[in-house]
Amino acid sequence: MERIYCKYHRQTPARWSCPSCKTHFCPQCVKTPARGTTERVCPLCKASLYSLGMGNAIPAFWERIPQFFRYPAKFDNLIYIGVLSLASLGFFLPIVGMIVPALIFLATLKYAYGLLEHTALGNLEPPTTGQASHNHSPYKQYVIFLLMFLAVGTAYEFLGEVAAILAFAAVNLAIPSSVMLLAMTGSLLFAINPVNNAKLMAGIGWPYGLLYFFLLLLSGGSEVVTQLLLPLLPLPLLMVLSTFLSAYFIVIMFHMMGYAIYQYHEELGLEGVKEYELKPAKTEAKVDELLAEINILISEGRIDDAKARLKQELRHSANPEHFQRYHKLLLLGEDEDELARNGKEYINLLMVKGQKSNALAVAAQCLEQVPEFAIDNGEHAVEIAETAYRQGRLQDVALKLLNDFGQHYPRSRKLVPAAGLLEAKLLCEYQFDDQQAKTLLENLLRDHPEHELVEEIRQYLQLTERLQSVGNGRLLSR
Repeated sequence: MERIYCKYHRQTPARWSCPSCKTHFCPQCVKTPARGTTERVCPLCKASLYSLGMGNAIPAFWERIPQFFRYPAKFDNLIYIGVLSLASLGFFLPIVGMIVPALIFLATLKYAYGLLEHTALGNLEPPTTGQASHNHSPYKQYVIFLLMFLAVGTAYEFLGEVAAILAFAAVNLAIPSSVMLLAMTGSLLFAINPVNNAKLMAGIGWPYGLLYFFLLLLSGGSEVVTQLLLPLLPLPLLMVLSTFLSAYFIVIMFHMMGYAIYQYHEELGLEGVKEYELKPAKTEAKVDELLAEINILISEGRIDDAKARLKQELRHSANPEHFQRYHKLLLLGEDEDELARNGKEYINLLMVKGQKSNALAVAAQCLEQVPEFAIDNGEHAVEIAETAYRQGRLQDVALKLLNDFGQHYPRSRKLVPAAGLLEAKLLCEYQFDDQQAKTLLENLLRDHPEHELVEEIRQYLQLTERLQSVGNGRLLSR
């Protein structure tokens, strides 16, 4: 099956498609269904989306080879495998020792079948406690192997050597499919039926051949390592290590077969499977569904629709990121009234959150497009102006916010002396307008003779008078 990818996230497999827009979307693009419904709607036209199936989103098993090799190394798996490995020392016991390897192999298969079934349902991490197969799959698998052996022998006896070779190749190819069918159904008759095996192989398609190749390599992996270590280790240690490697590779193989069932569960008709979820990187922030929708609209050139969606959301939301995106979109247009209205709300939100530098930047952007722009809160105006003064940037914005402070902010008249002193400092130190600063300070002393800032205002007035007496030297140095 050729994988379909999201139009807006080219490296991510799509999960849904819109029959109206003919567009494919990944989970990052589509909003979570409203409570009480499972319907997902197109972020462009709001039509109902149809599912492309989990199989399109689930990574192919050949893309997860490293994860397969790490799977048995999980804590619970290692504990179980480790116990079986130590139990292999029972081989050296008299009388009962001869059956210990068979019992260990049976226990390994039973555990592996449980992991296969667990994986096939979409559980990509091993269970937190040891999980054995709920049925007698290992015993049934022995019967299947016996029947396959008899089939090859019968072919040789009645049809000759060539037929026996073909039969041997066929039953070997069917071993993984019989294991998978047995895990899915628990039925020996179903798993041994050649028609069912053929259907499973056809459902998976050509990747079944790749799966068989991987399993063939893995089946001999532990034997190769054991042979290499045979002359180097004492027999008891070699027994423990060989059992460990054998169980480790068997777990890999059964987990891989379980994952193949999970990947193709829709083609194989398996139900009750968990939804596949993309796991974001640890450093990646959670996707904002609204902003994902806005990004799609912007990429389609539907700026007005994007603004309308954001404006509607901001009527009952105070998300700074939503305000920021709406503000940036308004800067692209010519709606000065809406830019000013939203700018006031956005600045107020930023100030409440203590983001004074960002509020200063937004005020500067609004003033650039709307020269008569003014915020509603006098206290915020002073704090933003103080930020500009302290940071040594956008002082012209600070002066515009402080100009005629008493008239613009009649409810903040108690802040007039502080605003006036700050305005005088900006006039003197930024615009080198000592005379205007001096006049402003004199008016403050006259109108607010009892204010707590009188002494500071008087001292700064003396400074402006001394600077004024110097003449134009500062202007020349500038």
